[in-house]
Amino acid sequence: MNIKAKYRPRTWAEWIGRRSAAEAQQLVRCAPFQVGLTDVIGGGKSTMGYMMTKHLHCEAEQETRPCAVCPACLEVEAKWWRTGIGPIGMPGEGIFGSNWFRVFDCTTLLPTDVKALRDEFALYGRMPKVYVFDELHRAQIPTQELFLKFLEEDLPGSMIFCIAKDHIGKITKALLQRLYILDIGKREPEELLALVKRVTEGERIEVVDASAPERLIEECACVPRDILNGLEIVAIEGRGLSLQAV
Repeated sequence: MNIKAKYRPRTWAEWIGRRSAAEAQQLVRCAPFQVGLTDVIGGGKSTMGYMMTKHLHCEAEQETRPCAVCPACLEVEAKWWRTGIGPIGMPGEGIFGSNWFRVFDCTTLLPTDVKALRDEFALYGRMPKVYVFDELHRAQIPTQELFLKFLEEDLPGSMIFCIAKDHIGKITKALLQRLYILDIGKREPEELLALVKRVTEGERIEVVDASAPERLIEECACVPRDILNGLEIVAIEGRGLSLQAV
């Protein structure tokens, strides 16, 4: 059982956070762009990058993107979570992504990797439509400084940087000033309650106490991933969602 994967949003209608979804949709209409996505750990930064990537490549009309049914959307869904974040390399050669999107884990990204990526642009004269740099707050300072050159060269691809809000102080001031910062942690209580209802009904989890969903949300500090983790534990135990279970 993997409730987090099963209930990961596939369309904007399923995204928890109407305000951040609307802001993200407006942003992708202005592509190419350079954005820093911030939220608490587990808040959905990587998932937001995934949704924006789907939107940018989706073959449906702008108003219905991402549709989650066209070949492009299905390609993102197939490659994004199955492959995992991999090392730098040429498009199509064992990296995480494709010829039009690539994702990198800044935890292990070195300055030499960033230089190799820039050399790739110079040699081949092409860029995927989207680059996602996950865990930017874990990148070394020399690596962050090299990212500034990307942003100064007006490259044609969009760049998405995922930054944990609690660690945003680890990002250089110069880099932050060049990014549009989108705080995705804007969720209404009713949206989180709707998520809990969707999962409990979908997984046939009995809600034993009417106040248990609100208590679960409170105990999880309104973090979607933690809420889904809690519901997965409840589903495994099979005792229903009660105050005691929470």
